[in-house]
Amino acid sequence: MPTGATTLAGTSFNWHLPAGNAGGGGACAKSAIRGGAVAWPTYDRGVDATTPRPAWTGGADRPGECVIDTPHLRAWDVGRISYADAYALQTELHARQVAARETGGCPATLLLLEHDPPVVTVSRRPSAPGHVLMSREALASRGVELVETDRGGDVTWHGPGQLVGYAIADLNAVGLRIHGWMRLLEECVIRTAAQWSIEAAPDATATGVWAGGEG
Repeated sequence: MPTGATTLAGTSFNWHLPAGNAGGGGACAKSAIRGGAVAWPTYDRGVDATTPRPAWTGGADRPGECVIDTPHLRAWDVGRISYADAYALQTELHARQVAARETGGCPATLLLLEHDPPVVTVSRRPSAPGHVLMSREALASRGVELVETDRGGDVTWHGPGQLVGYAIADLNAVGLRIHGWMRLLEECVIRTAAQWSIEAAPDATATGVWAGGEG
């Protein structure tokens, strides 16, 4: 995520959806959160079955189906989208968060999506490129993109059936710094998993949430 303002956070998390919940092996995140077998947790999302859901127009005004709409958070089911298009959308939303500081702020945004085509992202960590075990050409022959990104971390795979969430928020508005923000996201994932009887927990030695012995 662009870092034009150090107290703005653009953070991603990845969740491999159980094939049974997603409507079959290889099903995308879209089918699990929009009309699939998985039900949203029972809390006030600000939208219900009668709330108009705008379709994605390719811009940040309406990036998908609005699944949570509150004064503090607006979440969108974007469906399948390329990494480049998702990155451009986040860049625009990031710029809006910065600009909104002059007018009292705006709700945080959560984008829920599946990257299509599949992609391997490589962070700017100097050692990261050496952790990619296949050449760009070999990956491309399998329909997989290789993208260098300005994110932290190392090498990340985004594949079929993987729900990816990008959260974009002004940390000044919520009174957090980056480590507090990461712990908050972990807690949100743990509570969300619990809604589907999935026991998840953080790891004191690594950022992230773990369930069933897998991250």
